[in-house]
Amino acid sequence: MQSQGASESAPGLYAVEFSTRSNQWEADQRKRLQPNYKKQIVHEPYIAVCGKYDDLTQASNKMVEHIQGAYKLRSGQVASRSSAYNLFWQPAGFNDDSNVESLASIIQQSQEQEDGVSWLVQGEGAKTFVMALEKLRVSSLAIKKAGLSTQPSYKPELKTINHRVFFSSPRGKGTGKDDLKRLSEHAGMQFIGIQYNDYDLQNPDIRKNFRISCEKVGATAFLTGGAGTAALKTTGVGSLIKLSEQAMQAPLYGKAGIAVIGFLAIKNVVYPTLSSYGRAFANFGGNTFGKGNQSWQG
Repeated sequence: MQSQGASESAPGLYAVEFSTRSNQWEADQRKRLQPNYKKQIVHEPYIAVCGKYDDLTQASNKMVEHIQGAYKLRSGQVASRSSAYNLFWQPAGFNDDSNVESLASIIQQSQEQEDGVSWLVQGEGAKTFVMALEKLRVSSLAIKKAGLSTQPSYKPELKTINHRVFFSSPRGKGTGKDDLKRLSEHAGMQFIGIQYNDYDLQNPDIRKNFRISCEKVGATAFLTGGAGTAALKTTGVGSLIKLSEQAMQAPLYGKAGIAVIGFLAIKNVVYPTLSSYGRAFANFGGNTFGKGNQSWQG
C-alpha cells in the first residue's frame, strides 16, 4: 500500500490500513467509490470523516486516536496487523457542494451494510456530514411529496438503524449537540455521543458557554479588584465577547490579528488577577485558530 500527502490527495474516500512495517497507518493512494466493509478494526467496519489536517498521512494516523477514544478501544487491539478503516478526506472546502454530494452518496451506499457501520465524524468534517444528511433528508421529502415510483433497488429513505455515529470536536454551522442528535436520529443512526474541545469557539455550544464564562469573569474581576478590574472597566465584558465574535467572522489574517490581540490582552492583563475562569481563556487561541482541535480531547 502506498501513501500520499495532501498535495496529491483529492477529496474523497480512502482505505487506511495499519502497517506493521512502519508502525503507522497508511492510506491507499487509490480513491475509492464506495466503502470497503472488510476494512475493520476489532471486527467492526468504521467510516471516519475528518476535519482539517496538514495532509492525508497525518489525518490517517490522527483519526485513529478519535476512533479509539470514542468507541473505547484498547490501543493494542487497534494497532495490529489487518486493522483498517475507511476515511473520507477533505484538504479544504468542507461546505463545497461536490464534497457534500460525495459524502451523501457514501452515507446512502452504507445502507448495504445491514450489520451496521460505526461512524466517527471529527472537526470541520461535521459541517460536511450535517450538510450531507440534510441533503438526503430534503431529497427524501421531495420524493415523498411528488409521489414518485422508484426502482426497488433505489432507497429514497435512509435505513441505517444499525449504524452508530460519534462526533469528536465538531465545528461549524449546525454542529451543536441538539442539531447533531436530531439529524443523526432522523437518518436512523444511533447517536453514540459527542466529545467537545472545551476551548474551540468554532463550535456553537462552546461559543454559548464562552459568553457565560465572560460574564462570570466580569463578576469575579469586579469583586477581586486589581489589574483585571481596570482592564474590564476599560473594555467591558461585552467587549471581550464582541472581540471573540469579530475574530470568528473575520478573514483568515484578520482572525489571527484579532485573536492575538484579544487573547494576549486577556492573558497579560486580565486573567492573572482572576479566578480559573479567566486563566482558562489562554487556551482558546490555539484551540480555536490553531491545531489544538486535531487531537482526541477525552
